[in-house]
Order: sequence, then structure tokens, then C-alpha cells
Amino acid sequence: MVNQPDNNKGFYAGTVAAPVFKEIAGKTFLKTPQNIDKDLLKNKSVDLSALTKATPKIKGNNGLMPNVMGLVGRDVVPQLENAGYRVDYKGVGRVMEQFPSAGTVIKKDQKIYLKLQN
Repeated sequence: MVNQPDNNKGFYAGTVAAPVFKEIAGKTFLKTPQNIDKDLLKNKSVDLSALTKATPKIKGNNGLMPNVMGLVGRDVVPQLENAGYRVDYKGVGRVMEQFPSAGTVIKKDQKIYLKLQN
């Protein structure tokens, strides 16, 4: 039936194979046990606090380079760029090196170099 369909009835998968699949799937689900424990998830909770951490904000120190060591690059780079600095970074992950170092006087439009690593 599926390998050699009757061209008068159709030859597309929806016409030929779908009815066969429907019959097989129907018989399979008939054998699925219906004794589901409805109290299985009752009084169960999930702690989402670890999943909903806020992006750490870089504190502006009146023209001083903030300490971004250990912070995630995808969080740090946009904040530094939005503060008016040009950021050049290599790698992915957390900031392992930064230049200028934390506490150094920096000017707007100054270039900041970050080395990121997992």
C-alpha cells in the first residue's frame, strides 16, 4: 500500500502514509496505561532563584575604570559601550584580564581591552 500506492487515490504522503500511521499510533496509545498518579506533582516546587539572577551593574566611579574581573563578557561589554567607551575583547566567557586596570582614570571614547575565557 505505501510502497506502491494506487495513483487514483493519491500518491502524496498525506494521502498514502498518514492513514497507516494513524492506525498504528492509535493502537499504540490504546496500550498506554491510564493509571496516572494525579498527586505526583502535588506540593512540588522548583527553586528558580538560581536561574533568575540579574545582570550585575557596573558601578560608575566618576571617570575611573571599574573592576570587571570575573564578570561575564556578554554582560560587561554592552554596559561599557553604553557608558561611552570603545571595547575590544578577545574570547568568550568571564573577564580574566582587563586594561586599563581597575581604578585607572579613563576618558569617554577611550578603548578598553578585555580578555575573556570560560
